[in-house]
Amino acid sequence: MTSDTCNISSPYGPITLTDLTGLYEIRPTKEETSMIKGHAETMEKIEDLEKRIPLDRPEQFLFEMSQVPQLEERIACFIFEDTFKGFGSRFSKVIRIWETEENNLETLIGNIINLET
Repeated sequence: MTSDTCNISSPYGPITLTDLTGLYEIRPTKEETSMIKGHAETMEKIEDLEKRIPLDRPEQFLFEMSQVPQLEERIACFIFEDTFKGFGSRFSKVIRIWETEENNLETLIGNIINLET
């Protein structure tokens, strides 16, 4: 897995942070969702199938996105997770280095004090 690949399963292959950011940016607004749902409901009421006007692909995609519960929060969570993955291990490494240097500093100070006695 590359560093830009998120740990999300998809039938179309790996999903990158760029993909997630793009989805987050084009997520449907409440107004768009309302308009698309209104159109879909109107079309369902038309009995003659030939008179129904289907949604275009972009609107269909936005409609399907709007059907995912808490989509905005889920995408934001994945972006946050990917942004900060590895932070804990890097932070732990800094702490270990700090502890090692602190012990070295204590030893150095102890040696200096012992030299003067």
